[in-house]
Amino acid sequence: MIPSILYKCGNHRSFIDAGKANIKALETSGVKIVPCFDQADLVILHDMPIFFPRHFMLNPKITEKYIIAYSVWETDCLPDAFKHNLRFVDEIWTPSTYCKAVFGDHHDNVHVMPHVTDIPPLNEKALDILKDMIDFKEDEFYFYTIADATARRKNLPIALRMFPQLLRGRNARYILKTDVLPPHGWEPGTDQITILPSSLSTEIIHALHHIGHCYVSPHASEGWGLCLSDAMAHGNLVVATDYGGNTDFMNSRNSLPVNFQIAPAHMNTPFPSSGNWASIDRQHLMDCLMHAIDDWDALKPLRDRAALDSQQFDVSTIGQQMVNRIKQI
Repeated sequence: MIPSILYKCGNHRSFIDAGKANIKALETSGVKIVPCFDQADLVILHDMPIFFPRHFMLNPKITEKYIIAYSVWETDCLPDAFKHNLRFVDEIWTPSTYCKAVFGDHHDNVHVMPHVTDIPPLNEKALDILKDMIDFKEDEFYFYTIADATARRKNLPIALRMFPQLLRGRNARYILKTDVLPPHGWEPGTDQITILPSSLSTEIIHALHHIGHCYVSPHASEGWGLCLSDAMAHGNLVVATDYGGNTDFMNSRNSLPVNFQIAPAHMNTPFPSSGNWASIDRQHLMDCLMHAIDDWDALKPLRDRAALDSQQFDVSTIGQQMVNRIKQI
């Protein structure tokens, strides 16, 4: 018998979106998702470890249940506060082998549970809205990124400084959808860079994947890289740092991984962090971006392989993987 599950998500949008996909995967595989603790056989907390105590304070009965944490982290070691809070959970699910190694240093029951890649049908109204927003042109090439431009680990200043030179003389644009507008001093400097506001619906985000050609991520690290895997599932080319959780699904046969060197991590977060992550090779990034646009037709086998490889993360496959683990508890 498959146990009933209470699935609790943190407040961050990425947790909510990924949590909805996980719930869909579980329900597709026959799991009953319940609304309260009294009806649950086990609990999944989809949140950062720093916030685990809050869930316990708000819901004291949670201690009576078997607790699975679904968490990610980006540097190669955890903050001290995270390490302490892992003792509150019975096991940890995390989307990548990179994250498993990080959490596995501090918990003896960690399992890789990849994120779901669930591509909804294209919303034509959302597509029309997006095309109006960016003054879409059928013959233009679109590089694009979906990220918080102020998050240090996303490294977007590198892209914003690089694209004016790259785009000059080419029929192409860079579209940046950011939750927070870049600070003063990050002005695009060219009309070939378009910055989209944060208040876009999920349907418009998927429309951006639909019209985009090449997703760009010069990140220092990713626990998984939801936008990268979504872009690949849409059959788009991805140029991204060859470091972090995205290496579970990115390789030279389905994308353009960018070289890097290991460097100390410096995170602009409310809690102290240490450890290391990647410092991207800027020249190799430029080379890959030029390769993407100049050799677009020749790179079709990579794009086709990206879409094919993404099928291993569909709703039914990941749902069954979750159920198989739950049955072992």
